[in-house]
Amino acid sequence: MRARNRALLLDVVRRFGPLSRVELHKLTHIRPASISQITRELIDERLLREAGPSDNPTGRKQILLEMNKNAGIILAVDFDAEQVAVARLDCRPALVGEVYREPTDLRGKAELLDQLLRCARRGLEGTGGERIVGVGVGDPGIVDTARGLSVAASTIDFWRDVPLRDRFETELGIPCVVADNTRARTVAERTLGAGGGSDDMIFIEYGLGIGAGMFTGGKVLLGHAYVAGEFGHTHVSEGGPPCKCGSFGCLEAVASIGALESTLRRAIREGGSSRCLDMAGGDVERITGWHVLEAARLGDKMSVTLVEEMARRLGLGIANMVNLFNPELIVLDRRLALAGDVVLNEIVRVVRREALAYSSASLQFRFGDLGVEASLLGLGLLVLDSVFEVPDLKAPRLLMDRSLKDRLRSGRSHAEPAAAAGAKP
Repeated sequence: MRARNRALLLDVVRRFGPLSRVELHKLTHIRPASISQITRELIDERLLREAGPSDNPTGRKQILLEMNKNAGIILAVDFDAEQVAVARLDCRPALVGEVYREPTDLRGKAELLDQLLRCARRGLEGTGGERIVGVGVGDPGIVDTARGLSVAASTIDFWRDVPLRDRFETELGIPCVVADNTRARTVAERTLGAGGGSDDMIFIEYGLGIGAGMFTGGKVLLGHAYVAGEFGHTHVSEGGPPCKCGSFGCLEAVASIGALESTLRRAIREGGSSRCLDMAGGDVERITGWHVLEAARLGDKMSVTLVEEMARRLGLGIANMVNLFNPELIVLDRRLALAGDVVLNEIVRVVRREALAYSSASLQFRFGDLGVEASLLGLGLLVLDSVFEVPDLKAPRLLMDRSLKDRLRSGRSHAEPAAAAGAKP
Protein backbone atom coordinates (compact mmCIF):
# COMPACT_ATOMS: atom_id res chain seq x y z
CA MET A 1 0.00 0.00 0.00
CA ARG A 2 2.84 2.39 0.78
CA ALA A 3 4.42 1.71 -2.62
CA ARG A 4 1.08 2.31 -4.30
CA ASN A 5 0.51 5.57 -2.39
CA ARG A 6 3.96 6.77 -3.31
CA ALA A 7 3.40 5.98 -7.00
CA LEU A 8 -0.06 7.57 -6.92
CA LEU A 9 1.17 10.84 -5.38
CA LEU A 10 4.06 11.09 -7.80
CA ASP A 11 1.82 10.41 -10.79
CA VAL A 12 -0.87 12.90 -9.72
CA VAL A 13 1.69 15.66 -9.22
CA ARG A 14 3.34 14.82 -12.54
CA ARG A 15 0.06 14.98 -14.42
CA PHE A 16 -1.78 17.80 -12.64
CA GLY A 17 0.77 19.78 -10.61
CA PRO A 18 1.65 22.16 -9.15
CA LEU A 19 -0.53 20.95 -6.28
CA SER A 20 -0.57 21.54 -2.53
CA ARG A 21 -0.57 18.72 -0.01
CA VAL A 22 -4.17 19.61 0.87
CA GLU A 23 -5.15 19.25 -2.79
CA LEU A 24 -3.31 15.93 -2.95
CA HIS A 25 -5.38 14.69 0.00
CA LYS A 26 -8.62 15.73 -1.72
CA LEU A 27 -7.62 14.06 -4.98
CA THR A 28 -6.20 10.81 -3.59
CA HIS A 29 -7.84 10.42 -0.12
CA ILE A 30 -4.47 9.36 1.27
CA ARG A 31 -4.05 10.33 4.95
CA PRO A 32 -2.41 13.77 5.39
CA ALA A 33 0.32 12.30 7.61
CA SER A 34 1.26 9.79 4.92
CA ILE A 35 1.22 12.50 2.25
CA SER A 36 3.60 14.64 4.32
CA GLN A 37 6.03 11.78 4.89
CA ILE A 38 5.99 10.48 1.31
CA THR A 39 6.30 13.90 -0.35
CA ARG A 40 9.24 14.71 1.95
CA GLU A 41 10.97 11.54 0.73
CA LEU A 42 10.21 12.37 -2.92
CA ILE A 43 11.68 15.85 -2.46
CA ASP A 44 14.81 14.38 -0.86
CA GLU A 45 15.13 12.04 -3.86
CA ARG A 46 14.79 15.05 -6.20
CA LEU A 47 11.71 13.59 -7.87
CA LEU A 48 9.49 16.42 -6.62
CA ARG A 49 10.30 20.05 -5.87
CA GLU A 50 8.57 22.89 -4.06
CA ALA A 51 7.19 25.44 -6.51
CA GLY A 52 6.41 28.27 -4.07
CA PRO A 53 3.23 29.27 -2.24
CA SER A 54 -0.28 28.99 -3.67
CA ASP A 55 -2.15 32.15 -4.70
CA ASN A 56 -5.39 31.48 -2.76
CA PRO A 57 -6.85 34.88 -1.66
CA THR A 58 -7.82 33.73 1.85
CA GLY A 59 -6.51 31.30 4.39
CA ARG A 60 -3.05 29.93 4.93
CA LYS A 61 -0.81 29.82 1.87
CA GLN A 62 -0.02 26.26 0.91
CA ILE A 63 3.31 25.19 -0.55
CA LEU A 64 2.84 23.80 -4.06
CA LEU A 65 4.62 20.69 -5.29
CA GLU A 66 5.58 19.90 -8.88
CA MET A 67 7.59 17.30 -10.76
CA ASN A 68 11.27 18.14 -10.70
CA LYS A 69 12.17 18.58 -14.36
CA ASN A 70 15.74 17.63 -13.45
CA ALA A 71 14.72 14.34 -11.85
CA GLY A 72 16.34 12.53 -14.74
CA ILE A 73 17.00 12.33 -18.46
CA ILE A 74 14.79 10.59 -21.01
CA LEU A 75 16.33 9.44 -24.28
CA ALA A 76 14.07 9.48 -27.36
CA VAL A 77 15.02 7.69 -30.60
CA ASP A 78 12.60 8.20 -33.47
CA PHE A 79 12.99 6.91 -37.02
CA ASP A 80 11.22 6.39 -40.33
CA ALA A 81 12.25 5.57 -43.89
CA GLU A 82 13.97 8.95 -44.26
CA GLN A 83 15.84 9.78 -41.06
CA VAL A 84 16.75 8.84 -37.50
CA ALA A 85 16.30 11.51 -34.82
CA VAL A 86 17.72 11.35 -31.29
CA ALA A 87 17.05 13.76 -28.43
CA ARG A 88 17.40 14.08 -24.69
CA LEU A 89 14.42 15.30 -22.70
CA ASP A 90 13.85 16.36 -19.12
CA CYS A 91 10.94 15.17 -16.99
CA ARG A 92 8.42 17.81 -18.11
CA PRO A 93 9.14 16.55 -20.86
CA ALA A 94 10.95 19.18 -22.91
CA LEU A 95 13.90 18.94 -25.28
CA VAL A 96 17.34 19.38 -23.74
CA GLY A 97 19.90 20.58 -26.28
CA GLU A 98 19.85 19.96 -30.00
CA VAL A 99 18.15 17.10 -31.82
CA TYR A 100 20.64 14.90 -33.68
CA ARG A 101 19.51 13.62 -37.10
CA GLU A 102 20.99 11.45 -39.81
CA PRO A 103 19.64 9.61 -42.90
CA THR A 104 18.15 6.18 -42.23
CA ASP A 105 20.35 3.22 -43.17
CA LEU A 106 18.11 1.16 -45.46
CA ARG A 107 20.59 -1.57 -46.40
CA GLY A 108 18.96 -4.16 -44.15
CA LYS A 109 17.56 -5.08 -40.72
CA ALA A 110 20.92 -5.61 -39.00
CA GLU A 111 22.37 -2.37 -40.35
CA LEU A 112 19.36 -0.29 -39.29
CA LEU A 113 19.23 -1.84 -35.82
CA ASP A 114 22.95 -1.15 -35.37
CA GLN A 115 22.38 2.44 -36.48
CA LEU A 116 19.57 2.95 -33.94
CA LEU A 117 21.71 1.60 -31.09
CA ARG A 118 24.70 3.69 -32.19
CA CYS A 119 22.57 6.82 -32.30
CA ALA A 120 21.15 6.00 -28.86
CA ARG A 121 24.66 5.71 -27.41
CA ARG A 122 25.52 9.05 -29.00
CA GLY A 123 22.49 10.55 -27.26
CA LEU A 124 23.70 9.24 -23.90
CA GLU A 125 27.16 10.76 -24.27
CA GLY A 126 27.84 13.44 -21.71
CA THR A 127 25.03 12.49 -19.35
CA GLY A 128 27.59 11.70 -16.65
CA GLY A 129 26.00 10.73 -13.35
CA GLU A 130 22.54 11.94 -14.30
CA ARG A 131 19.69 9.51 -13.71
CA ILE A 132 18.48 7.97 -16.99
CA VAL A 133 14.73 7.46 -16.61
CA GLY A 134 14.37 5.37 -19.75
CA VAL A 135 14.53 5.31 -23.52
CA GLY A 136 11.58 5.63 -25.90
CA VAL A 137 11.84 4.26 -29.44
CA GLY A 138 9.43 5.50 -32.11
CA ASP A 139 8.89 3.02 -34.95
CA PRO A 140 7.23 3.77 -38.34
CA GLY A 141 5.33 0.49 -38.55
CA ILE A 142 3.11 -1.88 -36.57
CA VAL A 143 4.34 -2.29 -33.00
CA ASP A 144 3.37 -4.90 -30.42
CA THR A 145 3.64 -2.51 -27.50
CA ALA A 146 3.34 -5.21 -24.83
CA ARG A 147 6.40 -7.09 -26.14
CA GLY A 148 8.30 -4.09 -27.52
CA LEU A 149 8.34 -5.81 -30.90
CA SER A 150 8.34 -4.08 -34.28
CA VAL A 151 6.07 -6.36 -36.31
CA ALA A 152 6.24 -4.80 -39.79
CA ALA A 153 6.57 -1.46 -41.58
CA SER A 154 4.98 -0.78 -44.96
CA THR A 155 7.55 1.95 -45.69
CA ILE A 156 10.59 -0.26 -44.85
CA ASP A 157 10.17 -3.66 -46.50
CA PHE A 158 12.77 -5.57 -44.50
CA TRP A 159 11.74 -4.24 -41.08
CA ARG A 160 9.87 -7.23 -39.63
CA ASP A 161 9.80 -8.99 -36.24
CA VAL A 162 12.50 -6.80 -34.67
CA PRO A 163 12.80 -7.21 -30.86
CA LEU A 164 13.58 -3.55 -30.26
CA ARG A 165 12.88 -3.42 -26.53
CA ASP A 166 14.96 -6.51 -25.75
CA ARG A 167 17.91 -5.27 -27.79
CA PHE A 168 17.83 -1.76 -26.35
CA GLU A 169 17.51 -2.93 -22.75
CA THR A 170 20.27 -5.52 -23.22
CA GLU A 171 22.65 -3.10 -24.94
CA LEU A 172 21.94 0.05 -22.89
CA GLY A 173 20.84 -1.38 -19.55
CA ILE A 174 17.91 1.04 -19.12
CA PRO A 175 14.12 0.57 -19.38
CA CYS A 176 12.77 0.87 -22.91
CA VAL A 177 9.33 1.71 -24.28
CA VAL A 178 8.59 1.04 -27.96
CA ALA A 179 5.66 2.71 -29.72
CA ASP A 180 4.65 3.53 -33.25
CA ASN A 181 5.33 7.10 -34.40
CA THR A 182 1.64 7.88 -34.80
CA ARG A 183 0.77 6.97 -31.23
CA ALA A 184 3.69 9.03 -29.92
CA ARG A 185 2.61 12.08 -31.94
CA THR A 186 -1.01 11.63 -30.87
CA VAL A 187 -0.07 11.58 -27.18
CA ALA A 188 2.13 14.67 -27.63
CA GLU A 189 -0.51 16.69 -29.49
CA ARG A 190 -3.18 15.80 -26.93
CA THR A 191 -1.05 16.60 -23.89
CA LEU A 192 1.27 19.36 -25.08
CA GLY A 193 -0.21 20.60 -28.35
CA ALA A 194 -3.43 21.33 -30.21
CA GLY A 195 -5.43 18.58 -28.49
CA GLY A 196 -5.76 20.58 -25.29
CA GLY A 197 -6.29 17.42 -23.24
CA SER A 198 -9.38 16.38 -25.23
CA ASP A 199 -10.84 13.06 -24.09
CA ASP A 200 -12.21 12.25 -27.56
CA MET A 201 -9.72 13.19 -30.23
CA ILE A 202 -8.36 11.78 -33.47
CA PHE A 203 -4.93 12.76 -34.77
CA ILE A 204 -4.22 12.25 -38.47
CA GLU A 205 -0.56 11.70 -39.30
CA TYR A 206 0.48 12.47 -42.86
CA GLY A 207 3.68 11.61 -44.72
CA LEU A 208 5.00 8.59 -46.59
CA GLY A 209 2.51 6.72 -44.46
CA ILE A 210 -0.91 7.81 -43.22
CA GLY A 211 -1.92 6.91 -39.68
CA ALA A 212 -4.47 7.81 -37.04
CA GLY A 213 -4.19 7.98 -33.28
CA MET A 214 -7.42 7.92 -31.28
CA PHE A 215 -8.34 8.94 -27.76
CA THR A 216 -11.80 7.87 -26.65
CA GLY A 217 -13.05 8.51 -23.14
CA GLY A 218 -9.60 9.83 -22.22
CA LYS A 219 -7.83 6.58 -23.15
CA VAL A 220 -5.71 5.91 -26.19
CA LEU A 221 -7.21 3.20 -28.39
CA LEU A 222 -4.67 0.43 -28.98
CA GLY A 223 -6.67 -2.57 -30.16
CA HIS A 224 -6.27 -6.25 -29.31
CA ALA A 225 -2.93 -6.60 -31.13
CA TYR A 226 -1.91 -2.94 -30.60
CA VAL A 227 -2.49 -2.00 -34.25
CA ALA A 228 -5.61 0.18 -34.04
CA GLY A 229 -5.35 3.28 -36.22
CA GLU A 230 -3.91 1.86 -39.45
CA PHE A 231 -5.89 4.54 -41.28
CA GLY A 232 -3.64 4.50 -44.33
CA HIS A 233 -4.52 0.88 -45.04
CA THR A 234 -8.25 1.36 -45.18
CA HIS A 235 -9.59 0.42 -48.62
CA VAL A 236 -10.79 3.46 -50.61
CA SER A 237 -10.43 2.54 -54.29
CA GLU A 238 -11.60 -0.65 -56.00
CA GLY A 239 -8.84 -1.83 -58.31
CA GLY A 240 -6.63 1.07 -57.20
CA PRO A 241 -2.82 1.20 -57.22
CA PRO A 242 -0.81 -1.34 -55.23
CA CYS A 243 0.12 -0.48 -51.66
CA LYS A 244 3.32 -1.52 -49.90
CA CYS A 245 1.19 -3.48 -47.43
CA GLY A 246 0.41 -5.94 -50.25
CA SER A 247 -3.14 -4.81 -50.93
CA PHE A 248 -4.58 -2.52 -53.60
CA GLY A 249 -6.41 0.79 -53.38
CA CYS A 250 -5.36 1.72 -49.83
CA LEU A 251 -5.68 5.35 -48.77
CA GLU A 252 -1.91 5.50 -48.34
CA ALA A 253 -1.37 4.38 -51.95
CA VAL A 254 -3.58 7.11 -53.41
CA ALA A 255 -3.25 10.04 -51.00
CA SER A 256 0.12 9.95 -49.18
CA ILE A 257 2.91 12.43 -49.78
CA GLY A 258 4.57 9.79 -51.96
CA ALA A 259 1.43 9.49 -54.10
CA LEU A 260 1.35 13.27 -54.56
CA GLU A 261 4.99 13.24 -55.60
CA SER A 262 4.67 10.43 -58.15
CA THR A 263 1.45 11.82 -59.66
CA LEU A 264 2.91 15.28 -60.24
CA ARG A 265 6.16 13.90 -61.66
CA ARG A 266 4.17 11.78 -64.10
CA ALA A 267 2.03 14.77 -65.12
CA ILE A 268 5.12 16.88 -65.88
CA ARG A 269 6.72 14.08 -67.91
CA GLU A 270 3.52 13.95 -69.95
CA GLY A 271 3.76 17.67 -70.76
CA GLY A 272 2.11 19.37 -67.81
CA SER A 273 3.53 22.51 -66.19
CA SER A 274 3.93 23.34 -62.53
CA ARG A 275 6.06 25.71 -60.48
CA CYS A 276 7.13 22.60 -58.53
CA LEU A 277 9.68 22.07 -61.29
CA ASP A 278 11.28 25.43 -60.48
CA MET A 279 11.27 24.56 -56.76
CA ALA A 280 13.21 21.40 -57.61
CA GLY A 281 15.82 23.26 -59.65
CA GLY A 282 14.40 22.08 -62.97
CA ASP A 283 14.95 18.38 -62.17
CA VAL A 284 11.69 16.45 -62.21
CA GLU A 285 13.29 13.63 -60.20
CA ARG A 286 13.89 16.01 -57.29
CA ILE A 287 10.24 17.07 -56.96
CA THR A 288 8.75 16.00 -53.62
CA GLY A 289 5.22 15.88 -52.32
CA TRP A 290 6.11 18.71 -49.96
CA HIS A 291 6.82 20.85 -53.03
CA VAL A 292 3.29 20.04 -54.22
CA LEU A 293 1.75 21.20 -50.93
CA GLU A 294 3.75 24.42 -50.94
CA ALA A 295 2.97 25.13 -54.60
CA ALA A 296 -0.75 24.64 -53.86
CA ARG A 297 -0.54 27.34 -51.21
CA LEU A 298 1.04 29.62 -53.82
CA GLY A 299 -1.81 28.98 -56.24
CA ASP A 300 -0.15 26.59 -58.73
CA LYS A 301 -3.10 25.18 -60.67
CA MET A 302 -1.85 21.62 -61.08
CA SER A 303 -0.80 21.40 -57.43
CA VAL A 304 -4.11 22.81 -56.18
CA THR A 305 -5.99 20.19 -58.21
CA LEU A 306 -3.88 17.32 -56.85
CA VAL A 307 -4.00 18.56 -53.26
CA GLU A 308 -7.76 19.05 -53.34
CA GLU A 309 -8.20 15.47 -54.59
CA MET A 310 -5.87 14.20 -51.86
CA ALA A 311 -7.81 16.17 -49.23
CA ARG A 312 -11.11 14.85 -50.61
CA ARG A 313 -9.92 11.27 -50.13
CA LEU A 314 -8.66 12.05 -46.63
CA GLY A 315 -11.96 13.72 -45.85
CA LEU A 316 -13.94 10.65 -46.89
CA GLY A 317 -11.81 8.46 -44.66
CA ILE A 318 -12.10 10.90 -41.75
CA ALA A 319 -15.89 11.05 -42.19
CA ASN A 320 -16.02 7.29 -41.68
CA MET A 321 -13.93 7.62 -38.52
CA VAL A 322 -16.22 10.37 -37.23
CA ASN A 323 -19.21 8.05 -37.64
CA LEU A 324 -17.33 5.19 -35.94
CA PHE A 325 -15.70 6.99 -33.00
CA ASN A 326 -17.64 10.27 -32.55
CA PRO A 327 -14.64 12.49 -31.64
CA GLU A 328 -14.98 16.09 -30.53
CA LEU A 329 -11.75 17.13 -32.25
CA ILE A 330 -9.77 16.23 -35.37
CA VAL A 331 -6.11 17.29 -35.26
CA LEU A 332 -4.36 17.22 -38.62
CA ASP A 333 -0.62 16.73 -39.03
CA ARG A 334 0.98 20.16 -38.94
CA ARG A 335 2.88 19.39 -42.15
CA LEU A 336 -0.41 19.56 -44.08
CA ALA A 337 -0.51 23.29 -43.26
CA LEU A 338 2.17 23.74 -45.94
CA ALA A 339 -0.75 23.95 -48.37
CA GLY A 340 -2.38 26.76 -46.42
CA ASP A 341 -6.15 26.41 -46.03
CA VAL A 342 -6.59 24.24 -49.14
CA VAL A 343 -6.38 20.92 -47.27
CA LEU A 344 -8.27 22.00 -44.17
CA ASN A 345 -11.16 23.58 -46.08
CA GLU A 346 -11.63 20.56 -48.34
CA ILE A 347 -11.49 18.07 -45.46
CA VAL A 348 -14.01 20.07 -43.43
CA ARG A 349 -16.33 20.36 -46.44
CA VAL A 350 -16.26 16.63 -47.15
CA VAL A 351 -16.68 15.58 -43.52
CA ARG A 352 -19.61 17.94 -42.99
CA ARG A 353 -21.25 16.52 -46.10
CA GLU A 354 -20.56 12.81 -45.55
CA ALA A 355 -20.57 12.24 -41.78
CA LEU A 356 -23.76 12.07 -39.72
CA ALA A 357 -24.95 15.61 -39.05
CA TYR A 358 -25.37 14.97 -35.33
CA SER A 359 -21.82 13.57 -35.04
CA SER A 360 -20.19 16.41 -36.96
CA ALA A 361 -22.28 19.37 -35.79
CA SER A 362 -19.92 20.38 -33.00
CA LEU A 363 -16.81 18.68 -34.38
CA GLN A 364 -13.71 20.86 -34.35
CA PHE A 365 -10.82 20.75 -36.81
CA ARG A 366 -7.35 22.20 -36.40
CA PHE A 367 -3.75 21.70 -37.42
CA GLY A 368 -1.32 20.33 -34.86
CA ASP A 369 0.81 22.72 -32.84
CA LEU A 370 3.90 20.51 -32.73
CA GLY A 371 6.34 20.12 -35.59
CA VAL A 372 9.02 17.55 -36.20
CA GLU A 373 9.63 17.26 -32.46
CA ALA A 374 6.13 15.85 -31.80
CA SER A 375 7.15 12.19 -31.86
CA LEU A 376 10.16 12.80 -29.60
CA LEU A 377 8.01 14.59 -27.03
CA GLY A 378 5.39 11.86 -27.25
CA LEU A 379 8.01 9.22 -26.58
CA GLY A 380 9.08 11.18 -23.51
CA LEU A 381 5.49 11.17 -22.24
CA LEU A 382 5.14 7.44 -22.86
CA VAL A 383 8.36 6.70 -20.97
CA LEU A 384 7.12 8.79 -18.03
CA ASP A 385 3.76 6.99 -18.11
CA SER A 386 5.55 3.64 -18.05
CA VAL A 387 8.04 4.48 -15.31
CA PHE A 388 5.61 6.29 -13.01
CA GLU A 389 2.48 4.20 -13.59
CA VAL A 390 0.44 3.37 -10.52
CA PRO A 391 0.66 -0.30 -9.43
CA ASP A 392 -2.71 -2.02 -9.60
CA LEU A 393 -4.09 -5.36 -8.50
CA LYS A 394 -4.79 -7.51 -11.56
CA ALA A 395 -5.62 -11.18 -11.90
CA PRO A 396 -2.60 -13.10 -13.23
CA ARG A 397 -2.98 -13.78 -16.94
CA LEU A 398 -2.34 -17.47 -16.27
CA LEU A 399 -5.47 -17.71 -14.11
CA MET A 400 -7.53 -15.72 -16.60
CA ASP A 401 -6.46 -18.00 -19.46
CA ARG A 402 -7.13 -21.13 -17.39
CA SER A 403 -10.59 -19.89 -16.46
CA LEU A 404 -11.40 -19.18 -20.10
CA LYS A 405 -10.16 -22.60 -21.19
CA ASP A 406 -12.22 -24.31 -18.48
CA ARG A 407 -15.38 -22.53 -19.62
CA LEU A 408 -14.77 -23.46 -23.24
CA ARG A 409 -13.97 -27.06 -22.37
CA SER A 410 -17.18 -27.45 -20.35
CA GLY A 411 -19.23 -25.86 -23.13
CA ARG A 412 -20.57 -23.17 -20.82
CA SER A 413 -20.49 -19.46 -21.52
CA HIS A 414 -19.26 -16.92 -19.04
CA ALA A 415 -22.80 -15.57 -18.56
CA GLU A 416 -24.66 -18.81 -17.81
CA PRO A 417 -22.79 -21.09 -15.37
CA ALA A 418 -25.81 -21.84 -13.19
CA ALA A 419 -28.15 -22.79 -16.05
CA ALA A 420 -25.51 -25.05 -17.62
CA ALA A 421 -25.08 -26.85 -14.32
CA GLY A 422 -28.81 -27.61 -14.11
CA ALA A 423 -29.48 -25.19 -11.27
CA LYS A 424 -32.73 -23.31 -10.95
CA PRO A 425 -32.62 -19.71 -12.19
